[in-house]
Amino acid sequence: MKRLESFQTARHRRQRLFRSIQFLIIFFILFQFIDTYLVTSVAAVSVTMEPSIHPGDRLVVLPSAYGLERLFARGKIAVRSPMRGDVVLIRPPSSEPIPWVRAAVINVSDFLTLRSIKSLANAIGPKLIKRVVALPGDSVRMNDFIIQVRVAGTGHYLTEYEVSGLSYDIRTKRLPDGWTDELPLSGTFPDKQLGPDEYFVIGDDRLSFSDSRLFGPISADHILGKVAFCYWPFKRQPFN
Repeated sequence: MKRLESFQTARHRRQRLFRSIQFLIIFFILFQFIDTYLVTSVAAVSVTMEPSIHPGDRLVVLPSAYGLERLFARGKIAVRSPMRGDVVLIRPPSSEPIPWVRAAVINVSDFLTLRSIKSLANAIGPKLIKRVVALPGDSVRMNDFIIQVRVAGTGHYLTEYEVSGLSYDIRTKRLPDGWTDELPLSGTFPDKQLGPDEYFVIGDDRLSFSDSRLFGPISADHILGKVAFCYWPFKRQPFN
């Protein structure tokens, strides 16, 4: 009798374990689908988007706002194009997609630890938060830290606020007397026309140069998603 009870107890234990594993696998697949295609979150780690976004801000990102990731190939299936003024999560041009095996290991770690292991998360490569200010075919220049854009097919320049229809603050600094436009960090650069599939992105902190002024325009494949809003701390003033 004891042996029969022990056998039944062991069988029930195995069944519970099997069901628990099944639940975790299904939950992981669901988590990955939502995180990859619907909505994910990131934390701002630098001052490059101040005063709009501060270090430590938790942001909601929509990975499929502009397109769907291909499952077994590089690139995206385009859904819509970024708009001028959109705040986006990007991968710099120098950063290449990582092998899927390595990505899978990182995804499992993220799932099990709720992204608490920063070393593995950072192994994916740098991800930056920037603002799109010019689209393919546009001409772009900067004057006194303000971006000016000549929209493709038009004959005159407008400010970044006029072409986007948005109002947002930027961080600048008065330059010392005698600081000419030819010197670094001058807040000025000459006209540049964007080619096909080239997007000019920049930080709201114009004193930081880790944007298209440094690494050039980016392609749509390097735009990982649209930053929708900051959920912690909650901000009443939107940045899009």
